Amino acid sequence: MKYRLLVIDANQSKWRIEEGNWIGPLDAVIDLNNRLETWRMKPLDPEIPFLIGWGRLVGGNLMGVHRAITVFRSPQTGTIHVSAMGGAGYRFMKSGINGITIIGKFRNPTIILIGSRMGKLSVEVNETALDRLWNYGGHTGIEAAKQFLLDTYWDFISLHRARPIITGPAAATTVMGAIASYDVDYGKKSFKPGAEDFAARGGGGSTLLQGHNVAVMLIGGDSEVSGPRINEVDQVFMRKMGKPYIATLSEKTIKYRFDPQLGTGGTFGVNYVHYRELIPMFNFQSIYLSLEERKKWADAAIQYFWKPFQEEAFIKSRSWYNCGEPCSVVCKKVWRGKKIDYEPLNAVGPYIGVFTLGDAVKVADEVDNYGFDSIEVGYDLGLAFEAVERGLIDPSEAGLSGRPVIDPSSYDVSSSESNAALALEGVKAMVKGEGLLGRIGLIGLRQAAIERKLNDYAVYVPLGSRYYMTPNYYWAPGMVAPVYMLGRYWTNYNPTFMDPGEFAKSVYSRALMELAIDNAGACRFHRGWLEPVIEEAYGLVGININIEKFAASLYREFAEYSRRAGAMPMYWESKRTSDMVMSMARELGAKDWIERSPREWYDKFKETFDALVNG
Repeated sequence: MKYRLLVIDANQSKWRIEEGNWIGPLDAVIDLNNRLETWRMKPLDPEIPFLIGWGRLVGGNLMGVHRAITVFRSPQTGTIHVSAMGGAGYRFMKSGINGITIIGKFRNPTIILIGSRMGKLSVEVNETALDRLWNYGGHTGIEAAKQFLLDTYWDFISLHRARPIITGPAAATTVMGAIASYDVDYGKKSFKPGAEDFAARGGGGSTLLQGHNVAVMLIGGDSEVSGPRINEVDQVFMRKMGKPYIATLSEKTIKYRFDPQLGTGGTFGVNYVHYRELIPMFNFQSIYLSLEERKKWADAAIQYFWKPFQEEAFIKSRSWYNCGEPCSVVCKKVWRGKKIDYEPLNAVGPYIGVFTLGDAVKVADEVDNYGFDSIEVGYDLGLAFEAVERGLIDPSEAGLSGRPVIDPSSYDVSSSESNAALALEGVKAMVKGEGLLGRIGLIGLRQAAIERKLNDYAVYVPLGSRYYMTPNYYWAPGMVAPVYMLGRYWTNYNPTFMDPGEFAKSVYSRALMELAIDNAGACRFHRGWLEPVIEEAYGLVGININIEKFAASLYREFAEYSRRAGAMPMYWESKRTSDMVMSMARELGAKDWIERSPREWYDKFKETFDALVNG
């Protein structure tokens, strides 16, 4: 069966169905962009397709395969970027299509309603005023938009069991706006706790709103979708894994549900006790600290940041939820009504000198409500905080009213509250275009840092002459290595240091499998059981595929597009970034590399990696 895309022509307010022999959203979008030669265009050009799609394994008894995958030309990276949100595909698949592509730009901000009833697809387009959407019912930002949708479009939402994707104010004025999605409780006319996710990395919300004038989409329907059934799934798992599907799934997802050895679960619960002194803190100044000093701050993070979460989410109660699809992993751990994940909270927590969970959650709420990529915001605030504390710029030049404390040699946990208050100011400054942080919001971290000669204190990978991506919060060379999909987990992100040639091989191997997982619309938390059987799983829906060859070919296409778009990885122009890599050699006692040049490591990695990519 062909992959069916709903193609919306925003210029004409018309739509059509286009079918192709695509496996999933990633190869579909590469094909569309190559046909349109979009590498010749600027990232926010309306003629570049924005795609949101789901994989071929939906609709059956497999769990964790109902992610919605957004693929777009990123205003940050300058090339095609992939971002995902959990569970949304479980509702979206009922529209009877495999994905949605938007080309062109509506005249005014628009809400798109996509539904299916008794096999008939409908598309409705309504203009909206952003001021009303983001200022409604006594709320602002995305919280206002959520209430507006419930009050204004409840009949559609209820009839089609629709789920929204929503942009916030950050999408209108910055290059790092996210896309938010929330599952609906149709019985209570409300949104479910914890059942939310953001496709945030790369600025997909900015692309959707600034490039196409789409503020909100509501997607649902009643189409029957058939997928792999449990009896045939079990046969595959007994043959390949020696045990039934559910038993395998439970074993492979233990970190994300509950790890009895650690007494906790979820990314937040596990990472702080697992990585401890390797957790990035203080705008990555932690890499310069001794092991004893880092242990001190790891203990502080456990005491003030992790323990309050642990006590309420695991000891007093078990407020665990899923992302909106039926899934036994229930990875969404909620603390006082807030879904707590490692990276968004570390970004506005220890990374910027906020070690008290309650204060960090206040900042995280603000970041989410504006519709920002929280990972990116952490790096932006971290740079501004350090630049101000070092006296390189005045607080007012940064968009702040006072001086933060982010130097670990003078920091005390008591500074958490004041740092969080300044972070709240900084987030507003980014939206309003005020100071350094406003400049970062407008043109991105790389260019803004270079303008103020602050790039040595920023952490990012340069792409081409003007683009960039910030890494996920792991002290790991693979997060800033010169690869062709950054800001995702298409890499080896273990805290390790290897010969760069050998390391490149491990990164390439992981990149291919992570690509395959994304193209299947699968959750990374389920990769442990899906990767060994992915070809057999596709076979259950009639697709015969050699996953390694397919992924290698498609990854090569991503790399070629980046080359044509002028967004190839460049050598690190930030000392903090190169130090992040070479300090790992010191940490792990890699004596052959401790005194050698980071450029030597970079060049050898890139030479080996590019040779693998080019076949």
